[in-house]
Amino acid sequence: MKLFSRLVLLLVLSLLPVRGLCFDKGQVAVFTPEKIYSLDVRLAKTPEEWRQGLLDSGDLKEDQGLFFIFPREGVYTFTTKGLKFPIDIILINKETRIVGIFEYAAGDKYYAFPLPVFTALEVRAGFCRKKGIKIGDLVKPKGFGLRPGATARPKQEEKKGVEKRLKENLERHPDDPMVYEELAVFYTLSGQDKKAVEIFKEVLKLGITAPRLNGLGVALAKLGDLEKAEKYFKKAIKEAPLFYGSYNNLARLYLQREELSEATALFQEAITLYPHYLEAYMGLTGLYLRTGDLRAAEILIKEAKENGLNAPEIIRLSGNIYLRQGRYENAANCYLEYLKARPHDEQATDLRAFILVHKIRPRQISP
Repeated sequence: MKLFSRLVLLLVLSLLPVRGLCFDKGQVAVFTPEKIYSLDVRLAKTPEEWRQGLLDSGDLKEDQGLFFIFPREGVYTFTTKGLKFPIDIILINKETRIVGIFEYAAGDKYYAFPLPVFTALEVRAGFCRKKGIKIGDLVKPKGFGLRPGATARPKQEEKKGVEKRLKENLERHPDDPMVYEELAVFYTLSGQDKKAVEIFKEVLKLGITAPRLNGLGVALAKLGDLEKAEKYFKKAIKEAPLFYGSYNNLARLYLQREELSEATALFQEAITLYPHYLEAYMGLTGLYLRTGDLRAAEILIKEAKENGLNAPEIIRLSGNIYLRQGRYENAANCYLEYLKARPHDEQATDLRAFILVHKIRPRQISP
């Protein structure tokens, strides 16, 4: 069981300004059930542009914004440190659908979002509430393309070139925490966890933040040092009590150690802090299925759907519950629906085939 394959690793964006950048311009359209809103945006496509963000701009007009484009879908953390006015931060996945919103983000704060995003849109504070923009709405570029998405893990053939560029960047900017974090995240995502530990420890010398503590915990957990990982996840929670990704990571650590009551409480706390937290719903539902508490699992999935979580993974979990309940037709239908979005999931394919061959068809042909 790869309990740590879903550990939440967070990259902090916009930490230090880079003066004199010239951003490309474009337009995006925000689609709500009632209306389409068009905005003129700066395009932030490089680490330097991500760090600069809106630090050198005045307050945004209602039809203006900053559009982040990342090289791959992944988990990111934003900060409004140094920003002179509040903003709304809209998080968007690879399917161009809004998966999270931070309203009235301001001050020297970090905004940790635990789900994978591919782009992000920063707009004037109050824009989302005024226009009725909600999770599930669409945000699409107008007149420019997005770079093809990829998995968060770098491909093998890309690793050497990326590592070389990041190391050279570190030599040029030895006091820039963002550069250390980029390298540490690269090492974690590419499976070089010992190197990730070393870099996270270095960047923590430049300043203690919850994302850095969490990142070090992730790398240590992947190395199997659960005792030290636990310590850093707890430190991250103490440093930022609303940093729900660390609650999820610590819960998964306890789950691996069979400390199920502690894991349950932490998953529940993560969901309380962020009711749209897919990873925590997945972890807690899996825990309930593991302990045979099918009723609790069913209630939790219903809660997730009521909170607007209609991700394929929720459909798959519904199939798992139906399978355990002996409701085989329902389970097979859920797996079929899930596989439309995740066609390469071999386990779900095998489960559906098993149900059709051994559970449904024998009953159909029995005398």
